Amino acid sequence: MSDADLANRVSVVSQEFSNESAGSGGVSSSSLWLAGIGVAALALLGGAGYLVYRRRKNAREAEAAAAQELLDAPRAELPTIDIESVTNESQVRKQLEGLAKRKPDEFVNLLRTWLVDE
Repeated sequence: MSDADLANRVSVVSQEFSNESAGSGGVSSSSLWLAGIGVAALALLGGAGYLVYRRRKNAREAEAAAAQELLDAPRAELPTIDIESVTNESQVRKQLEGLAKRKPDEFVNLLRTWLVDE
């Protein structure tokens, strides 16, 4: 290629630089929207975390209160049937049936106690 061909292909234009930056220095509205959305998301996450914390704390307190009530409750005496003093098997059966009809909860507790003893 000759110098004439190169001169035809390349052209140089002189232009002054502008000192103002049009748009790179200011805050655009889209960045403000993004910042607002980010702050709202953080607030929602913080609120949800706080609610979970309070729910777990209340559950622990309720559980502790229920355990304390169980400790403070008076112990119910279980009914006893003296099997050794009763000689007739039918009398023991009648006493157990009577207890089962009158007080089924105590009857169940008596059976559980017998099972644990054995």
